[in-house]
Amino acid sequence: MRIGVAQPRHKPGDVEFNRLQMLEAANLAQENECELLIFPRRALTGRITGSEPQLHKLMEMQEQALLWLSEHLGTMAVCLGTMGIRKQGNGELSINDCITLLNGRPEEDLPPAQPYGVWQGFYVGEKRVSVCLYNHALLGKELSTPEAELLVVLTEDGWTTSYPTVWAKLSALATTAKKAIAFASGAGIAGSRVLMGNSSILLPTGRFQTLGLSPSTTPLILDTEDLQRSDSEGSENDSPLNSSTIQPLPTNGEDSAPLAQESAAHHGQEDAQPQHLAEALEVGIREWFYSNRLTRAVLGLSGGIDSALVAALAQRALGAENVLGVLLPSRYTSQQSVDDALQLAQNLGIETKTIPIDPVCKQAEQALSPIFGAMPADTTEENIQARARALLLMGISNKLGHVLLNTSNKSEAAVGYSTMYGDMCGALAVIGDLYKGQIYALARWLNTEKTVIPEQIINRPPTAELHPDQTDQDSLPPYSVLDCALHLLVDLGLPTAQLPEHGIPQETAEQVQKLVRQSAYKREQMPPILKISNDPFGKANGEIDLKGGWVL
Repeated sequence: MRIGVAQPRHKPGDVEFNRLQMLEAANLAQENECELLIFPRRALTGRITGSEPQLHKLMEMQEQALLWLSEHLGTMAVCLGTMGIRKQGNGELSINDCITLLNGRPEEDLPPAQPYGVWQGFYVGEKRVSVCLYNHALLGKELSTPEAELLVVLTEDGWTTSYPTVWAKLSALATTAKKAIAFASGAGIAGSRVLMGNSSILLPTGRFQTLGLSPSTTPLILDTEDLQRSDSEGSENDSPLNSSTIQPLPTNGEDSAPLAQESAAHHGQEDAQPQHLAEALEVGIREWFYSNRLTRAVLGLSGGIDSALVAALAQRALGAENVLGVLLPSRYTSQQSVDDALQLAQNLGIETKTIPIDPVCKQAEQALSPIFGAMPADTTEENIQARARALLLMGISNKLGHVLLNTSNKSEAAVGYSTMYGDMCGALAVIGDLYKGQIYALARWLNTEKTVIPEQIINRPPTAELHPDQTDQDSLPPYSVLDCALHLLVDLGLPTAQLPEHGIPQETAEQVQKLVRQSAYKREQMPPILKISNDPFGKANGEIDLKGGWVL
């Protein structure tokens, strides 16, 4: 049986666009004489919420698209995940998942609501296939249909830094069942959640072929009769599935004593390598811009590590010609920061503009002087600097049509080390789901082949330069300590009383917890975060509300 697995680009709620993308993949599969083509979960609708009339309209459109697709498939069978709705006992609608088969013969009627990890059977000709919706916690369940020739797993889950566990579980299932697995996963972006992609065919001995992270209408095509032969012979396109080769993401070496190593140990061998993390962020940026019909980006270049990394990722995702860097120096900005920012821009080949902010700040301070009187300067004046930069960047964004990229990181967002309507400004928080240690690690990886981010940016102590001789550690614990505390408190949900067992002093644990709690209102006003972890701030699952206008 010749099978194809596809992960075309899709837009949540845009059934017409998704239908045409699926048809393109189906045409290619038919040209290659596929007998079965497999699409991901919710392939036509994406993850959607909405009012009852909107959801009923979406279901009607999905049904029409399925009928239309079935008329264009010839004799080829198609298996895909679809969306269903039903009323609960309290009268409220619930959204559930279904498995839909076109042109195939189900073993029995597939239920309208499909539980995760429950295997259902169908036939393509006389060949039996078992299919289920992906849930990594249930993939170890014993198969109820051991005679199936092929196992099919459908998902539209998000990509996370712990994605290697997915492959480990899929590989274990293939090995235990002694069968090939066709894994169809949504690719691209849902809202600001990067999707898993990497639709694959996995062999029982742990080898696999994959489509990668980016969306593609070109299916992965293999003959089940050739699987054992190709597995024994191997090929240049096969990749060894060996979880022991996946190393934990390194931390920033500048102050990475036992605490940073402790934090990395918690992630263990389940963290993605830096190159995979970079790819996920690049795909997220590119697909977010595509889904919002945008092309060009602008960001402030401070000479610091955060803006440097965002600039580098944007340049890789969008091209240098579509990225504008703006230097916004104040009287507190060092010449080194200016030189480093210009060197970064030169390395990336991006255009820069320079706008001193002191005149804007002085105007604001003069306007406020009747109210402030003789009150001493404090963080108010520092925040005016951050908001002056945001004002100028948004002006450029409006006039030139460039989208402002936010450069805040997860460590800062967690403890509120940011200025509302200042450095929190922007349309997309590119690194808002990365801790500071991950940012340093990713910057170092980008420099492995050639210097992209100047070494002095990586080695220099981080500073906002809002007053003389300022560093981040004036207000915060060292980032290696802070990141470890945040991982334990936010990601693992441990109480502060347990943090000393992991090397975090009790006083520091309570300080970090207090900062996290009192800055929650700030995080509510952050721009959408490009989500690539299991525990991002903001809505994590990538659902899109239909009131955004895709359907009605």
